[in-house]
Amino acid sequence: MLNQSRSVLAGLLALLSLSSCEKLGDYNAKNFDQFDPNSPLQLMTAPQVPRNGAVATLNDNRGLLVGGIVPSTASGATDPVNDVEIYNPATDSWTTVAPMVKFRSFPATATVADGRVLVVGDNTSSTTPIRNGAEVYDAGANRWTPLPAPALAYYEEPAALGLRGPGNRALLTGSLGLVLLNLDTGVATVVAAFNGARGAALTMLKDGRVLCTYGNRYWIYNPVTNVNPPAAFLRYPRYFAGAVTGDDGRVYIAGGITGVLRTFSSAPVRGIEVFDPDSARLVRTPAGLQREGGYACVGMYQREQRLLYMADGGGDALVDLNSKRSVDLLPFPAGAHSRRSGQLIDGRLIVLPNTIVDLSKYPRP
Repeated sequence: MLNQSRSVLAGLLALLSLSSCEKLGDYNAKNFDQFDPNSPLQLMTAPQVPRNGAVATLNDNRGLLVGGIVPSTASGATDPVNDVEIYNPATDSWTTVAPMVKFRSFPATATVADGRVLVVGDNTSSTTPIRNGAEVYDAGANRWTPLPAPALAYYEEPAALGLRGPGNRALLTGSLGLVLLNLDTGVATVVAAFNGARGAALTMLKDGRVLCTYGNRYWIYNPVTNVNPPAAFLRYPRYFAGAVTGDDGRVYIAGGITGVLRTFSSAPVRGIEVFDPDSARLVRTPAGLQREGGYACVGMYQREQRLLYMADGGGDALVDLNSKRSVDLLPFPAGAHSRRSGQLIDGRLIVLPNTIVDLSKYPRP
């Protein structure tokens, strides 16, 4: 099976080329099926329980994989799991640790200042929702602690982001809007209201403030002043978009779909919008970024001004923000609809089920 997978990957690497983009070969993505310290793509060991859960980062550079769905015994159905594994990139190995209290299909995770990991949402099954449930993992004690339902909101396909200290706090997007949760006190506060939360995105600015997008609006939240932020408007409605802060301090908002439901009637949104915190506004999108992205985002990351956008259903792009040039259709073996991802402390990416991506090793076009 592994040799067959490697043959498929080799074929993909040979075929990928678009006339308007760089060829993947120009980025030296060679020897994917062998260890090559110079290659940006490396094969890693797959988790012990094959699934598509959420990946959080522990403070010691290990990755925490929580929840997800596996095939059900019922025909055509899927079951959520409460399995938890930790990936150690130094040994390329997964270790099973204490399971979550609840079974979670598509949860969101946030690592807070003291290294604990918050997990919130989604459903235990199609008939038993736990959308208002949250729990916290302490890696040192290998223990999960349930939290009260935050802010009486429900969390369906939520976004979550750990904040800097003091204290251990996280931002969540729920049915009541943008929610600030203090893990030390258990107190949750709605800081910005918007109608629904499926398809929101969060990213931290360099100064510790947070940009939140939802539909055609965005908010800049300051966790120090805790002021209810006014909304500003994006150029296009973007549900399930991606957002990431570059090394240049600007926020890049990409992709998404036109509707709040993942249906065929929701069209992909192309192009990257750029927020400049110095001028506190959206700035003109460079010509090279106007066609990038598209479809619901399943991961958006940045390292050394190389931006990786992964989409649910196609439209992946690796963008060099310095040259405004890109590679499309990166050959992640997990397939467009099943992968999830997370970024380690050292900047490398875990892309499920079996890929390590090092953005710093892609040569500049």
